[in-house]
Amino acid sequence: FAMDNERDRELIPFLALAAFAGLRTAEISRLSWESIKLQRKLVTIGVDQAKKRRLRAIELPENAAKWLRLSDCKEGAITPRNLYSRLADLRKRAKFTNWKGEKSNALRHSFGSYHYALYDDAALTAGRLGHKANDDQLFDHYRSLVEKKEAEAYFSITPENVVL
Repeated sequence: FAMDNERDRELIPFLALAAFAGLRTAEISRLSWESIKLQRKLVTIGVDQAKKRRLRAIELPENAAKWLRLSDCKEGAITPRNLYSRLADLRKRAKFTNWKGEKSNALRHSFGSYHYALYDDAALTAGRLGHKANDDQLFDHYRSLVEKKEAEAYFSITPENVVL
């Protein structure tokens, strides 16, 4: 399976922000390119975009920044029109059959597990996810699910080592 057409490639910013920066699906759908500072590797989730209405600035991992740099359009909305139907079509063609739903935050949950395994720092991971540092959600859902070696491999997924 490859994202070999322009229509699929328009989904890359959404996928990169969900998988490698841990943003919620709804947050990404409200973001514009003005919120992303690629040179600084920073994305700002404004109070009008965040689920809990708290401003947060997230440092982008290098692999997320590389994926975002692929985008031809760096103005306006991050997500293309018909996002959910396009994601459903992509999942179907990729043969991802066990998906919870169109607005699933599965990629965000993957980010949480891999980030925690890589850094072993609950406060850091909670902050990236927009949780409180003492939030049990981190321990209930993300801790001890993957090993550090797997996390290193996850955050090394870049356009250079993936067929598009």
